[in-house]
Amino acid sequence: MTTSTFSGPPTFSDSDKFDGTNWIAFKNMITIAAKVRGAMGYLTGDIRDPTTLIKSSPETTETSTKTATAADPEDTAWDSETPSASEWRKRNAWAKGLLLYNIRNPIGLGANIAGNAAEVWKSLKDLYDKTSELARLHAEEQLRSLRL
Repeated sequence: MTTSTFSGPPTFSDSDKFDGTNWIAFKNMITIAAKVRGAMGYLTGDIRDPTTLIKSSPETTETSTKTATAADPEDTAWDSETPSASEWRKRNAWAKGLLLYNIRNPIGLGANIAGNAAEVWKSLKDLYDKTSELARLHAEEQLRSLRL
C-alpha cells in the first residue's frame, strides 16, 4: 500500500532540461526519475488507462467498474499494472508532467502534448532516437575519414 502523500515530478535545472541537443542525457534522466517513482509503465504504455479497458470489453464492464470504483485512490503501488481510474489519472499526469516540465519548448521540440504520458514519450523517442542514431552514424563516418 502506498502513502497518501503526493508530490509533483522533479524539475531539472535549466541546463539539464531538454533543448533538442541533449536527448541522450535527458532520456537517461527521465528514465531514472520514472523508475525511482515506479512510473516507467506510464511512459512505456505498459500501465493502461483502466477506463479504456472497461470500454473495450463490454462483458466485463460491470465487474471492472465495481473493481475500479471500490478501490481507495491510493491503494496500489505506483508500478501496479491494475491501478484504479483515479490512480491512473493522477500517475499519468505525474509522468506527463515529468516530461513536459523538463522540456524547454515541448511543442517546438515535437512533443505530442495532447496525448497521455506514453504518447508524449513515444513522440519524443520516435523523433530523437532516430536523430541520435543518425548523428552517431555521421560522427563515425567522419572519424573513419580522418587521416593521421
